Amino acid sequence: MQKQDWRAALVARHRHRFAVETAVRVPEGWRGLTEAMVREIDNALSPEERFVILSIHKARGQLAMISDGCLGTSTLAYRLYLAAVELSKHRCEVCGKSGDPVLVGNGTEIRCYEHREANDG
Repeated sequence: MQKQDWRAALVARHRHRFAVETAVRVPEGWRGLTEAMVREIDNALSPEERFVILSIHKARGQLAMISDGCLGTSTLAYRLYLAAVELSKHRCEVCGKSGDPVLVGNGTEIRCYEHREANDG
């Protein structure tokens, strides 16, 4: 039996907040902050508040989210999203440890010292 990917499991746990099963497309190292963000936003919103996540992904070297609702209706939910974005700017995309932006190919990735060095080789 094949183990379910954590991204699909996250969507399944919060099905009422996601438009599609493939909505989460973030690097492995951002797993913890992505799961925490979704859980905390879900807890901050009342069940009556319509808020559906269309996509959580990486954009310009940081976490980004597209939704059909406005997080601005919940100040706490919006602050939780902004906190996750800030964390993603300094969280290694490979392992989740503290990291900094580095140029990789034609883009920017966040890498810890260990994975930055591995990329240089």
